[in-house]
Amino acid sequence: MTDTYTMQAPSVGDDHMEVTNISGGGLQFTIPDSHALKIGQEVQVTFTLDDRQQTEISKGVIVHSVTGNIIGCRFAGNEPLEQGLRFYLFP
Repeated sequence: MTDTYTMQAPSVGDDHMEVTNISGGGLQFTIPDSHALKIGQEVQVTFTLDDRQQTEISKGVIVHSVTGNIIGCRFAGNEPLEQGLRFYLFP
């Protein structure tokens, strides 16, 4: 996956992340800069899969762990997974 993302305030950074873990229930990512993310905060993340179509995924997530610049999130709501993400997770 590529390293672009967007986040709603009050985040701080250069809008780049690396997704380090992803599942049907959420994802974990690292960011290179300081941030103001807190457990329980809802944010929007956008990232591009490294599939042939370079599928862009935009998901609302809820932060459930913050360890320095390692952020663990669960997908917000009961939205179904996008087709590209399902294919990526369940080939």
